[in-house]
Amino acid sequence: AEEDFKSAHENFTKSLELKKITWGENHSMVGFAYMNLGALEYTMKMYDSANKNLLNSLKNYKKSINENHIWLGLTYFWYGKNLIEFNKLNEAEDYIQKALKIYYKNYSKDHVNIISANAELGIIYLLEKRYKESEKLLLNGYEKIKEIKGSKNFNTKRILDYVIKFYDETKNVEKLNYYKNLSIISAN
Repeated sequence: AEEDFKSAHENFTKSLELKKITWGENHSMVGFAYMNLGALEYTMKMYDSANKNLLNSLKNYKKSINENHIWLGLTYFWYGKNLIEFNKLNEAEDYIQKALKIYYKNYSKDHVNIISANAELGIIYLLEKRYKESEKLLLNGYEKIKEIKGSKNFNTKRILDYVIKFYDETKNVEKLNYYKNLSIISAN
């Protein structure tokens, strides 16, 4: 899988450069290519590079698309998600909320992107020790994303890790053990 990511990264980088040559820096397809590269880099845990590319996407979109375009929502989502890795939780929450505002205008309420964005809010609230707000968002995100993407999906596993962290921090041993067992099962 690591080789697949390296190959994808090379291809996404080449694609971005070709789009810049073909259409110029201010074309929306260039912004989309920056966003895709940033999202891939986030998945590869290349957070500094992801940050740079996601910011380039946002800069491009200010010139190339309208404020309710779904690509802008996706970029806000990935940028907010990336900010969590830098522990910039207030800023991350702002960007996830901006993504949700666009998502609600473009998707049905049960769309996976809305579910994922709300799960990210659950992660932010957990990290801020806002447990009452966190639990429902995390559990709903985990269950629905698992149903849509499967238990072996990267995001499903990531949210499950935060569910486990939630029950560890809130000292709910019964639920902690239950979700730890699910984690073991999904790892096999």
